[in-house]
Amino acid sequence: MLNKHILVIDDEPSIRTLLKEILEEEGYKVSVAKDAETARVNRQKERPDLSLLDLWLPDADGLTLLKEWAPGPESGSPVIVMTGHGTAETAVEALKMGAYDFIEKPLSTPKLLISIQRALENASLNFENTRLKKLDQELGRFVAQENEMLKLKEDCKNVANHNANILILGESGVGKETVARFIHQSSSSRDENFILLNFAGLTSEEQERQLFGFQSSSKTGYGALELAQKGTVYFKDISCLKPNLQARLVRTLENKVFFRSSSQEAIPLTSRIIASAKENFSEMVRTEEFREDLFYQLSIVPLSVPPLRRRKEEIDELVDTFTRVLVAKENLPLRQFSKNAKARLKQYNWPGNLRELKNYVQRLLILGTKGVVERNEIEQILGSRNIQPNDLGEEIFQLPLKLARLEFEKAYLQRQLNNFDGNVAMVSEHIEIERTHLYRKLRSLNLDIKDSKKASSQ
Repeated sequence: MLNKHILVIDDEPSIRTLLKEILEEEGYKVSVAKDAETARVNRQKERPDLSLLDLWLPDADGLTLLKEWAPGPESGSPVIVMTGHGTAETAVEALKMGAYDFIEKPLSTPKLLISIQRALENASLNFENTRLKKLDQELGRFVAQENEMLKLKEDCKNVANHNANILILGESGVGKETVARFIHQSSSSRDENFILLNFAGLTSEEQERQLFGFQSSSKTGYGALELAQKGTVYFKDISCLKPNLQARLVRTLENKVFFRSSSQEAIPLTSRIIASAKENFSEMVRTEEFREDLFYQLSIVPLSVPPLRRRKEEIDELVDTFTRVLVAKENLPLRQFSKNAKARLKQYNWPGNLRELKNYVQRLLILGTKGVVERNEIEQILGSRNIQPNDLGEEIFQLPLKLARLEFEKAYLQRQLNNFDGNVAMVSEHIEIERTHLYRKLRSLNLDIKDSKKASSQ
């Protein structure tokens, strides 16, 4: 906290002098003001990192100054109020108006120094959290240039202020969460909570506690439905919700009330529900892997996000956005992408969609040594992938169906392995096949994962 600037505002010269000496010995830069007008001039001239404010000033009430300065989480300049005539009511009023702490005179030096240190640490943390939040919002900005995306954006705006449940479908990595957040930000509930709950990888008990909350004799835990009241709860990958909880969620949506686990207290459901799933979700309903009644409850308004291969004109803007945010967020070196480099990116089909594109941009920023990313650098990563539209010749159509199917599967899986640099986990997620089954299939077709990794590194 060295070199932090503290403004001391007090009408008593002895207190101003004493505080200035103590704080300067602690390594702070200190300015003093004897009244409200001097304090205002000082804050306009040089914004302090923290203010020590006496509530009794000759020309104004300290609470008036506190109200003018409106300290808060984003101001980054906390205020600690001091008074020798303090009452509980005054303290509460000051804290309500945004003061970080309230200290009575005569001042305790250790208590004051601890309060200052904590206030500055809290302000620094809030500032960094706000900065990162803004960068995350920029990273997830709704980019729309192609007709499909422009239509989707318009649909999102139209549905934003209706409380109907929404189901967002699309391939992995297309930006379904971005769409959900855009709807929330476009609604009248934008100032309320947006709570994300990802069901993937959670046990049934974990899903229950995180969705509905829980209650015991000694502890209460709040679930997503309660935390998002009057706001939006976003169920990421709703297809992973366990069958027993599907039935419970149906009742919740029908009755507009829910119960914490182990509790009989009915809690009104006032949040909007947005869920997302992959494009084969309706097939899970058809095969009864997911409840049909819940599917219809969630999909009052269905929205579909197109894959990146159908919106390649947006790649230029996406690359610029990813570059700008990653440079600011992760202190990566700034690099510009040449027109030829961006043109090559548009020749690739991006099976991993926006997530894959962001990862490539990040890799290029980390590994590059020049200020401009040229096409040859892209070629080193992508090689000849996706330039040729078809790896299968006419001869496949001369084969019996069984053999043709095997040839297609082999070519298809080889292409996917090449696309994901031999990463079986990513291929498994993309083609929606369980990883163990995929390994067996690769072995049966004599496909070597190591070859795909070598090809991607050449």
